Amino acid sequence: MSAMGNNMANSWINAAAKLPFHLDLACPDGYDPDAVIMKRGMAEVSAGVVLHREPAESRLHVQKAVMEILMQ
Repeated sequence: MSAMGNNMANSWINAAAKLPFHLDLACPDGYDPDAVIMKRGMAEVSAGVVLHREPAESRLHVQKAVMEILMQ
């Protein structure tokens, strides 16, 4: 992986730790968030951080979460 890694994913993880929201990330192999940031995010983000390999998998997960919110 390049030295830059996946800066957008890293930023989203940091934001989710400060502003509690669930975060679904879709990252292909080789574009993972920084391992230290991801580990810290998984521990600190109360709503959760999930890393998906396939964009469609992430989309389905988000759609399910939105439907659960709307049905409340």
